[in-house]
Amino acid sequence: MDKFIVDTCSFVQMNFFNKRIFKSLWGNVYEMCDHGTLFSVKEVYEELGRGDDDIQEEWEQRNFIFFELGENEQKALEDLEQFEAFQRSGANSTTGLWADPHLIAYGITTNAIIVTEENLNHNPQRKIPYVCNELGIGCMNFNDFMEYLEWEW
Repeated sequence: MDKFIVDTCSFVQMNFFNKRIFKSLWGNVYEMCDHGTLFSVKEVYEELGRGDDDIQEEWEQRNFIFFELGENEQKALEDLEQFEAFQRSGANSTTGLWADPHLIAYGITTNAIIVTEENLNHNPQRKIPYVCNELGIGCMNFNDFMEYLEWEW
């Protein structure tokens, strides 16, 4: 089965699906988390904590899905410096957080498809989908993720 690594913006997107209405959606998401096929990185978890809606609290019970980079991921992270997107300061100027390179590095080493709401509309070279395309890594938004898995409710 495919594995998926989720970006901060896609966790936010998931939050728009009311849990009382979309019970099977959330059941599917949680099942994938429990089986290790849907996960993310610690930096995404930290980014979730900066939002007004405090989505991070929603994921506290499943914080086991947020991984720290190991040696292989650190090497992949260094290799990402070839891209303009990752030649910036390496941190979001307002929060000190920047998960994108960590997300991609972990995606590379786990052979996971990246789920992000980023697109190539503005400054495409600075976006996750651009880097994924250049590296041959699968990348899709949350709606495409649900369609890819043929989820219905």
